[in-house]
Amino acid sequence: MSRASEFNGTVLSEVIQHEVTNQLGNFMQENIRIIIVIAFEETTRKFFCEAYREEFYGPDFFWILPGFYRENWWLFPDDEVDCTTEELAEIVETSLALVIDVTGISKLNFTTVAGIAPSELLEEVKRRLLWPRYRGLTLNKYLAYTFDAVWSIGLMLNRTANKLKQRKSLKRLEDFTYSDDELYKLFFNGMAATDFAGASVTCLGYLNIIYDLYEITMHE
Repeated sequence: MSRASEFNGTVLSEVIQHEVTNQLGNFMQENIRIIIVIAFEETTRKFFCEAYREEFYGPDFFWILPGFYRENWWLFPDDEVDCTTEELAEIVETSLALVIDVTGISKLNFTTVAGIAPSELLEEVKRRLLWPRYRGLTLNKYLAYTFDAVWSIGLMLNRTANKLKQRKSLKRLEDFTYSDDELYKLFFNGMAATDFAGASVTCLGYLNIIYDLYEITMHE
């Protein structure tokens, strides 16, 4: 992302909750053509509908979408979307798109931060799923990312706690509120500095993306 300026490119991040008109307007104003979507399919349907109305689609646009969407996700009935399925399908059929799916457990033989190989983690989870307390639960493809996410958060919190101790701050992790800008920055900086061998091979790249988006947001 930091290299985009070298090619006269513009990187823009937007948070979409309920209203999508303003966010799409910002994309159009900056002539954004590559859109990375990190959202549930309901939000993407809403965004695609607005994009259709504004003619913000076609062969000159490239969408990168999450891989956990249901097949033909744009065809599902949605009371929150005013467009027809045919109109949403027009965006899907006329625009370029790349679907990023979950890679699952790494098949490489290395030792993770937990002291076990990814294959050993998989076998341990399978073994524990046989326990009576876990009856009814099943294994899914998000195991590696869940493992990496828990370790990422744990290491980030440890790093933040050490930073507070070094600063001789009276603040604790338990004191965090969403209006606490100091801890907010420490959390993100701590996450960006996290470096460990996880059960997947993509976790560190994902953390760097989060950090880059945070930096962009802070400087807009």
